[in-house]
Amino acid sequence: MLFNDYPFLLVFLPAALLIYRLADPYPQLRIGVQVALSLAFYAWGSPSFILLLIGSIAINWLASVAYQRVKWPAVLTLVMLPRRSSPSSRITGIPTGPLTLLAAE
Repeated sequence: MLFNDYPFLLVFLPAALLIYRLADPYPQLRIGVQVALSLAFYAWGSPSFILLLIGSIAINWLASVAYQRVKWPAVLTLVMLPRRSSPSSRITGIPTGPLTLLAAE
C-alpha cells in the first residue's frame, strides 16, 4: 500500500487518525497504538516482513535498555554496525557499512 493509494487515503488513514485520537487522552497507550498502527500498515503492504520488523524493533529496544543500564557506547556500536561483508555486497560491490569502508582503505 502506498501513501497515495485510495485504500490508504480512504480507509487506513481515517481509521488510524480516529484510533489515535481515541487513545490521545491516555498517554500510556499512545506508543502502543502507534506501534500497532505501524505494524498494521506494513502488514497490509507486505505481510512477509512483519516478523523481520518485529525482530528489528525488539533488538533495538533491547540495545537501548542495555545502553541505559551500563552507559557503554560500545553497546550501541555493536548493534548498529553490520557484518564486515555479506554475499550481496560482494556481488554488487556496494559497501554494507563503516567496517567495510575501513577494511577497504
